[in-house]
Formats: sequence, C-alpha cells, structure tokens
Amino acid sequence: MKRKRMLFGVVCSLTLFCNGYSEYIYDDVFGKQQAAMVMHITDENSRLPKDLFQVHNSPIKNNRVLKHIHRVFDKLVINSGIKKITLSFLKEIQAQQEAERQKRIIPASITTYGIDCVGCQSYNGRGGTAMGIALDASLGVMQPNGEWKAGIQYGGYYIIAADPSIPMCSIFKISNHGLSGAGIKVEQPFYAMVMDRGGAIQGNHFDLYIGLQSANPLQRIYVSTANAELIRYGGSNKQGCAL
Repeated sequence: MKRKRMLFGVVCSLTLFCNGYSEYIYDDVFGKQQAAMVMHITDENSRLPKDLFQVHNSPIKNNRVLKHIHRVFDKLVINSGIKKITLSFLKEIQAQQEAERQKRIIPASITTYGIDCVGCQSYNGRGGTAMGIALDASLGVMQPNGEWKAGIQYGGYYIIAADPSIPMCSIFKISNHGLSGAGIKVEQPFYAMVMDRGGAIQGNHFDLYIGLQSANPLQRIYVSTANAELIRYGGSNKQGCAL
C-alpha cells in the first residue's frame, strides 16, 4: 500500500509539472533553449487534445515520447500554416485565371451551312474550305493524315467560318448554343476551329459546317446567343492547322 501511495505521488507530481507553463522549451535540432511561445487553442487546432499543448510547453527534454510529440506538433503547426498560404495563393491564381478567361469569351451568333449551300461554288457532292480542307458529301472530311473520315469534324474539331479578323486555325469553345446532333449535345460545349470564310460572316457571327445542308444533322433545341471562348489564337503552319 505504501508503495502504491508513493507511485501515485510521483504520477501526480509529474502531471502537475507537465501541465505547468514554462518559459523555455527544448530545441531538438540545435540543443539550445528558446523563448517559449504561448500556445492558444484556435479554431484550426481545437480538435487536438488540450493536453498536447500543455505537453508541448513542458521543459522535459529527456523523454522520447515527449520529444516525438514535440516533433509531431511542430509539423502540425507548420503544415497548417503552409496549407493556409497555399490555399490562399491557389485561390488568388484561380481568380486571376477566371478573370482572364472571361475576357476571352464573346457573345456569338451561330448559323449552319453545307457544301450544297446557296451561293456555294458548283456543287457536285464535293467542296472545300478557305483553308483548303477537302469536304465530301459521302466521304466526310479529309483529315490531316490525308485520309477521309465520315462526319463533319477535322482532327476532332468542328469546322466554322469566321470573320477575317480572326486568324485561321483559331480554336473556340462554344457553349449555350442550343444545338443537338452530329456528336453535339445541347447541354455541353463543343470545340470548333476556324477553317473557312464567308461573305456574310462578319463580327461575332460563326457559321458551322454541317455536311449537306439539305440533310441537316443538327436540331436547334432552343434559340440563344452562344458564348464563344477563345482557346487558341491562330495556329497555322506549313501543313495546315496545328492540332
């Protein structure tokens, strides 16, 4: 019984000693004493046990467990600070990127045309764009590798005619278009490349190639002013348009 009382007294003394405030803490790296900073429970670290803060301020330096707790706690505090700075920096970058993206968006009018359109050069089932891309009513569109591919896309992009002020091969992300069909979904944006011109295509007016105008594969689900976001300005090379 006497031995148990002595052990209980030692435990109590250690507890009081650990819970007391100390003016110095042990620095495991340099082996020196540094002025202790008062630790406060904040919203960020309130989920940590309060005893952890008291132990961290303890002058005990020979206990391996306490040293480990010191190191873990220091990492928590440092990582929390780094996370704060990183998140703040990322939010600022994202805000700047969104502001720049908004500058690249223009309201656009989207119409459609085919190789059999009124005013197009002699239609015999085959035509081409101002960029020199071959089009065929049956075969589809001549691809960069010289092969025909069924459909109305060139290298994965839809073909549009645009104002001469917009360089050939420029790429736009077009949303809120109200179109459906030929791989285009009304609720999703589609990517188009400037590869053609037109006498009536001026300003923010884009004309979307649809193959045969007499067999229009697109449906206009609703009429609206589309949003055209400039993804790439220009991009032509000796082979045509860079993809």
